[in-house]
This record gives sequence, C-alpha cells and structure tokens, in this order.
Amino acid sequence: MDSPHSSNSAWDRLCDVVEYSGIFDSEKRQPHSRCMVDTCVALRGTLRELLDRHDRTNIWLNGLAGVGKTSIAFTVAEEMKKARRLAATFFFSHKHAQSGAKIIPTIAYQLALTFPRIRDDITRAVEGDRMLLSSDKSRSDQIQELIVNPLRALKFRQDMPYAIIIDALDECFSAEEAARLVALLTEMLSGPELPIIHLIFTSRPEV
Repeated sequence: MDSPHSSNSAWDRLCDVVEYSGIFDSEKRQPHSRCMVDTCVALRGTLRELLDRHDRTNIWLNGLAGVGKTSIAFTVAEEMKKARRLAATFFFSHKHAQSGAKIIPTIAYQLALTFPRIRDDITRAVEGDRMLLSSDKSRSDQIQELIVNPLRALKFRQDMPYAIIIDALDECFSAEEAARLVALLTEMLSGPELPIIHLIFTSRPEV
C-alpha cells in the first residue's frame, strides 16, 4: 500500500511539470479570446450537437491564422466547463515559452481534478516510474499510464460525454509531430472500456 507521503510526493512532481499556461482559462492567457454572443452561432451549435453524442467523436477545426479558431475553442471549453463536462484542455501559444513535451502530464493533472477518484491511480503511475514525467519518455507510454489506465475506472460512472480540447497544434509541433500526437490520442482513447471523451483539435490547414 502506498503511504500518504509517497502519494503527495508524486502529486507534487506532477504539479511541477504542468504547463499551466496551456490550460484554457489560465491567468497567464489573459485577455482570453472568446466568441461574441452572435458570432459563429451555426458552428457552435453543430459542435454542441456533436459533443452531446454518446459515440466518440474526433473533431478537427482548421483554418488560416486569425480566423477565430482559438476563440471558438475557448468558448466551447467555457461552455463545457460550465456544464461540468470539460475533461482537460491544452491551448498552445507562441506568446508563452511552452514545452510540447508537457502536454500529457498537463492533461493528466486536469483529469485528476475533473475526476478526483482517479488521482490516486495517476500518482501511483508517477511513483512507479521515476522517468514517466520526463520529456525523454515515450509519449505513448505517458498516455497509457497517465491517461488511459486511470480512465478505465470511469467507464460505468458517466452520464454525459466529456471533451478534451487541444488548440493551435501548429504553434508548438511540426506537422509530422502534430499528426503523430493526434493519432496516438485518438487511437488510445478509443477503447470500448474507456469513458466517452470527445477530442477537439484546432490547427492551420497544413497540419
């Protein structure tokens, strides 16, 4: 059995590597970019319908720089948080010195807050592998240990689908790296034993 000190130490180590500027409503991201009340109404309505579905959906919003992808992603994240259905976010931005290597630990940190009962599963994974939070660790291993395995406990404890929103992939990853991350997340979170968590990605068209 893990001691409380061990669990707290692992949680502290996770918190130390979180990229807080990547969380959509972080104070570091002020002023926040959101949609005006009467803008993008049709698109936002379509997204709401997709996010209410009980079959897993992967959504890619793409467009040229400046067309409002981040505003839409932020507004959807805000609405999902108010509905208590936002699992996690990561908003990339060239305005902050962000590390793409921290995306999985940052998502895991938010999942532990959204679903408190899996926090111990996440901290046990960190405690069991001293290199799990390292930027040298395989991203596939991080997703498996920090996200997939803990989420298995939630399959039968879910009334409505949740969402993970990742904005501006092209701000921190090459097209090849972004495609690999998207492929890993969509494939590894698609298992029938996992809760329904829709994935939303935004990027420029070339990604």
